[in-house]
Amino acid sequence: MTPIDSLDGIIIKRYTAGNEQEVFAMLEQGGDELSGYWRGLDRERFQKALVSSITYLIYENGVLGGLARCRDDEGFGLYVYDLLVDKRYRGKGYGRLLMNFAARDYPSSPIYLGNLLKQFRMLNAGSLNTTVAD
Repeated sequence: MTPIDSLDGIIIKRYTAGNEQEVFAMLEQGGDELSGYWRGLDRERFQKALVSSITYLIYENGVLGGLARCRDDEGFGLYVYDLLVDKRYRGKGYGRLLMNFAARDYPSSPIYLGNLLKQFRMLNAGSLNTTVAD
C-alpha cells in the first residue's frame, strides 16, 4: 500500500483498480443494506463509478473499513456520493477521517454532502469546509 497518510494503524489512500476485489468483499459483507452496490448490474455501474471518481479508502491494521466516493466539479465543489463504513468499524470516526482527507486534498473547494449529513451526524461540519446541498 502507498498510503496518503497514516495514524495509529489507520491508513487512508486513494482507490485504484487493484482495490476492486477488497471493496466489493466489504460491500458484500454489508448484505442487503449495501446490495445496491454489488448485486447484478449495480456492481458493473459501481465498478465504473469507482474508477471515474475520487475515492478514498480507510484501513485499520490492513483491513478495509470504509470508503468515501466523491466527484470534483472543476473547482466549484467536491460532491460526496457515497460514504460507507463497514458495520464493524462504525462509531470510530472513520467517516470524519475520510471527509477530513478530502478537505485536505481540496482545500479551496466546498464539500457538498447532501443527504449524507443527515445520516452521519457525527461529522463535525464546523471543522470542514462543507455546505449542505438539498
